[in-house]
Amino acid sequence: MTGARNRVAVDLNGWFDRIPRLTVDVGHRRLPVFRSFGVIGFQFALTAAVLVSLLNGVSLATALGMSAVAGLSFFAWGLLRRAVTGRETLVLFEYVWVAFGAAVGFLWLAGGPIVAGLDAMAVALCAFLACGRLGCAAAGCCHGVLARTGIVYGPEYGLPPRLTGRRLLPVQLFEAAGLTVIGLVGLALVGGPAGRPTVWFLVAYAVLRFGCEALRGDRRPTVVGLSVPRVMCAAQVVAAVVAAEWWLEPEPAGRALVAGGVALAVAALAGISLTVLRGRNPLVAPEHLDEVWEVITTLGPRAPMTDPHAVHTSRGMTVAVTRSGEGLHVSLSHPERPTFPVGVALRPDAVIERSGITHLALQTDSSALAHTDSAPPVAVTTQGRRGAMPNRIDDQDTDYFARPSSSGAASHDGATAS
Repeated sequence: MTGARNRVAVDLNGWFDRIPRLTVDVGHRRLPVFRSFGVIGFQFALTAAVLVSLLNGVSLATALGMSAVAGLSFFAWGLLRRAVTGRETLVLFEYVWVAFGAAVGFLWLAGGPIVAGLDAMAVALCAFLACGRLGCAAAGCCHGVLARTGIVYGPEYGLPPRLTGRRLLPVQLFEAAGLTVIGLVGLALVGGPAGRPTVWFLVAYAVLRFGCEALRGDRRPTVVGLSVPRVMCAAQVVAAVVAAEWWLEPEPAGRALVAGGVALAVAALAGISLTVLRGRNPLVAPEHLDEVWEVITTLGPRAPMTDPHAVHTSRGMTVAVTRSGEGLHVSLSHPERPTFPVGVALRPDAVIERSGITHLALQTDSSALAHTDSAPPVAVTTQGRRGAMPNRIDDQDTDYFARPSSSGAASHDGATAS
């Protein structure tokens, strides 16, 4: 059984290895692959909007006009966001809301059926967003966490060094597949009461995106311990409940809406309270993981064989690095928080814990040690149960933090030598 799973993993990885690409050749032109998927997605979305409009009685002119306005809103919001933040960042969840708002405005001005028009927009957005996620998978953005089976991106994709050349969970493909299913179900709901496809999309996409957020490995802005897209997911579900009561219920909103609203509010408060009380370990935040990896690659070329170089990160974690044979022995410690999750996030196949200290066995060649901007160290696969040190690491119960190195000051991005 294990051999069969390994063969499947190898086959999947071989297929995943063909996905990354920054450009695509079309005739005599070389085009950015992400933008190309966006254009293809808009064409599929336009086709879907026209199909739904023919099924639910929205005029063709209205469907085409609504699609054009939604496409223009995409560029307008992107330009506005860049003007405000100074960076060009595409957040698909924001574009969903902007597209719905633009569609409502156009339908109101055109005197068209707003609810039926939004049904067409909901199905069309599924096609557009699914293609967008395929573009993300090719271009290396919105990537997942480290995984044994996944996509590998080279240095040209601009990922943090700790993730470059490592297999990352293809969460973009998961979301693309989910959006395809949501769109097909939404299309099947067309022809019934107006508003069902829209309500279905709002709820289903919020649930899908909420779950995929847990698998993302890139930096995520947070509010009260939740990523901003997850907060938007909750708000979108509330909007779906209000829309369902307004459009789909024959009677005015009554006790059902009140009871459901109270239950949702209590659940939300409980979830937020639990998140705040538990508190996510700040040591595993992507920005801190990037800092830790930079410390390792910076100390690696000059790491001694015995007395380790030790550095404190901006969040109080001590990183000690020594040479061990052809690789590096990295020890992680924090006075209050567990560091084992940090080791798992950095190199899940080369991490063990002993006496409250996390150890990583990293193998690298001499060129990698001589040049910190070359290929990152690779993990040494450990055998046996976690808790038994691999052969490359000294088996003695050495406390690498009892005698921190005093070799002088060294600072880089918030890390200072002890």
